[in-house]
Parts: sequence; C-alpha cells; structure tokens
Amino acid sequence: MAASRGSTGLTVRVRCAGCNHITLFPATPAGHDWREGYDPYFDLPLFLIEPVGQDILWAWNPQHIELLAAWLGATLRERSTQPYHWSMVSRLPRWMKLASARPRVLHALGILRERALGEGIS
Repeated sequence: MAASRGSTGLTVRVRCAGCNHITLFPATPAGHDWREGYDPYFDLPLFLIEPVGQDILWAWNPQHIELLAAWLGATLRERSTQPYHWSMVSRLPRWMKLASARPRVLHALGILRERALGEGIS
C-alpha cells in the first residue's frame, strides 16, 4: 500500500490479495481527531497509547517513543538553527512540555516502550 497525492486529494494504492489487481482508493480523513489517539485515515485506535492524567499520550512506533523520551527527558534543550515551528517537538501539546508533567510523561513513555517490545513492534 502506498499513498500518493492525486488531483482530487490523497489516494491509497490497494492491491487485491486474490487477483493482484491494483486500484487507487480515495483516502479521506476519519471522524476522530488524531489527538485522541486514532489513525487519521483508517479511523482505528493506535496501539501505543497510554493515559497521562486527563490527557492521552500516543506514539506511532518505538522510534517516536525514543525521540519523545530524549527531548522531554533532556535537562538542556538547545535551539536549532531552523525556525522553531518547523520541528515536531515544537508542536507537542502544552501539557506534555510542562516540567510538572515530565515524570508522568516519561513514565508513560516507558510503559509504551515495554508494550512495543513485548509485542515485537519495531
């Protein structure tokens, strides 16, 4: 399956397992908000999800978990030469970046890391 941009929007190339016929299927965003821990196109709940207080922490894969843990656990965060709004971490929710939430978020990331390892997600 590969996604591409067509003239009418985002499409997904789908192959039939029986006859190998390939067709382009329009991919439309689902009803859930991605902040709720749902895949934005297939409307399925993400597997790597953990509640942190009243908020939800989710990750796509172990690499995403490691990037979040490295940035949130850092004691010194140096600015890059790129504009601030270009980085993924600049767009993290405010509750996640608060110093008071740091221990709970790092603990939840550890839970997600163990879940991914236990299920063989790489």
